[in-house]
Amino acid sequence: MATFSEVFSITVKVLLALILLSLLLGATLGVIGLLGWIASPHHESASAATDWDQVIDRDKADNFRSSVPSSKWNRAITRAKNHHCFFRGMTKDEVLSALGAPSEKQDFADNGSAWTWTWQTKKCLRYDGEHCAEYDRDHQIVFFTPKGHVDTKLEDCESLNGDYIFNSDLFGAGSWN
Repeated sequence: MATFSEVFSITVKVLLALILLSLLLGATLGVIGLLGWIASPHHESASAATDWDQVIDRDKADNFRSSVPSSKWNRAITRAKNHHCFFRGMTKDEVLSALGAPSEKQDFADNGSAWTWTWQTKKCLRYDGEHCAEYDRDHQIVFFTPKGHVDTKLEDCESLNGDYIFNSDLFGAGSWN
């Protein structure tokens, strides 16, 4: 019959062998993964991919106005003003006319700008007796391209409260205002 020290010695050797095999397998898989990543065309930095996505959206925003006949564009701007909403391609002046003055404006040098509208909601955060002493606030940020057009991935007209006017209603020929 085997002694305790013999069994213990064999157990330690088996565990060490398993650990070494695991390390070797992990290193091998790591090298294979690294080679695959290097060979992949998508191994650029995440910020480079994000910048490319933004350029594509900026081009859409800056060129959207010229993709629509001016009569349809003017009708859509009138409807946006009537319903206090903004959509891709609008100029800063058109947004001001539709939404009013923003609470804050930020310029990002060559990356465009962002305007923020902030307002008080009806949700009470803190009461003083029976009266609301502090209301919750909400906000909406509108991003502009460096050329001054609304830069959004949405196709529809979005109001400050989150409602949408669908693109087909906005540019359609119907009597909807």
